[in-house]
Amino acid sequence: KSNVNRASDFNHGILSFSKDSLGITFERKNDPNMPEMGGHNIVIIILAIIFIVDLWNSVDLGALLIIALVIVGAAVAWFSQRRKHTMRISNSSFEILKKNTFGVVSKDLSCDISEVDYVYAFEKAPEHNKEGSKFFINIVFKNSSRPIMSVFENIDVATAEFISDNANIEIESRNGFGL
Repeated sequence: KSNVNRASDFNHGILSFSKDSLGITFERKNDPNMPEMGGHNIVIIILAIIFIVDLWNSVDLGALLIIALVIVGAAVAWFSQRRKHTMRISNSSFEILKKNTFGVVSKDLSCDISEVDYVYAFEKAPEHNKEGSKFFINIVFKNSSRPIMSVFENIDVATAEFISDNANIEIESRNGFGL
C-alpha cells in the first residue's frame, strides 16, 4: 500500500496515475518520443509545400498530386504508429488502450481480471544507451491462455516498478488474494 501513496511522484513525469473505488488507471503522458502534431497540421504543411513548389517550378499537376499522396500516406503511417498506452484495472476487467497521435483510441486488450496472473518490469537490452537502461511492462496471463503482452515501452526503472507494484496489488485484491 505504501507504493500507492507515491502516486503524486509520477503525476508530473511521463505517467499519469489515478486510483478510485472503481479501480486504477495508468496512462502515459506526453512521451518525448511522440510528436504532438495533429493531422490537420500535416495537411496544411503539405498543401503549403505543394503550393510553393507549383508556383516556383510549374511542375506537372499529376506528378505533384502523386508526390503529395505519397507524402500524406507516409505521414499518416508514421504518426499512426506513435502510440500512448493506458492500462485500466477495474472491478472485474483489465484493459489496455492505445491512442495514436491523431487521438484515435483502440482497445488492444479487454479481459476479465481473473485471466491476468501478474505484470512485471522488464529491462530492454541496452543498445549504446548512455542515459541508462529502459524498461517496459510485461503482462502475464494465467495458464498461458494468451501470449505475454508488452506495454509502456522506454520507461525508467522507477516508473516500471511503480506500475508493476501497484498493478499487482490491484490484481491480487480484485482476484481475492490481496490486502
